[in-house]
Amino acid sequence: MEWATVHGECYGTLKSEIEGILESGLDAVLELDVQGMRSLTRQRDDVVSIFIMPPSIETLEERLRARGGLSEEELRLRLKNAGEEIAAKKEYDRVLLNDVLRDAVRAFETILSEAREKAVDQA
Repeated sequence: MEWATVHGECYGTLKSEIEGILESGLDAVLELDVQGMRSLTRQRDDVVSIFIMPPSIETLEERLRARGGLSEEELRLRLKNAGEEIAAKKEYDRVLLNDVLRDAVRAFETILSEAREKAVDQA
């Protein structure tokens, strides 16, 4: 369904997997970069895109360092890419601030609930 090279690695989503999930009546929630979102929204008109925004680049850097496993070069590449992705947030249907986890989860649940209601109304 979509694929992209992100942070020097290839990632993708099989169309058959998404179709299977949707045919079973479940929601398909994908974690995509900007390239993947663009590809998916070109293919389907029922996509609700959500940009998950860090409170700041500094907070993002702290979170990435705390998570570990990245070299300094990989960390710098991710922060550079994050700046470019943040610049594309206006292309998304919704922007969700990921500051306090509990609040971000509630906001995500609200967006998902609204999307479900809209889909039912359009059916």
